[in-house]
Amino acid sequence: MDGYSCLDRIHTDEDYRGMGLAASLCCAMLDGCQKNGVTGNILGSSEMGFYLYKKLGYEAVIPMYVFEKK
Repeated sequence: MDGYSCLDRIHTDEDYRGMGLAASLCCAMLDGCQKNGVTGNILGSSEMGFYLYKKLGYEAVIPMYVFEKK
């Protein structure tokens, strides 16, 4: 996917949640991408991050399933 970037594994330690750190980090990374010609971004999110990404302007595209076999 030319022109796209991917944010992955964004995590905020429990002691620092609710301070806007993840949002600031994401915005800084997205600004850097845009300055380098990136036109779009995709990411996968846990339920915990869902509302953060909605606030940042992301839209849910498809449901995501994770499977494990032991």
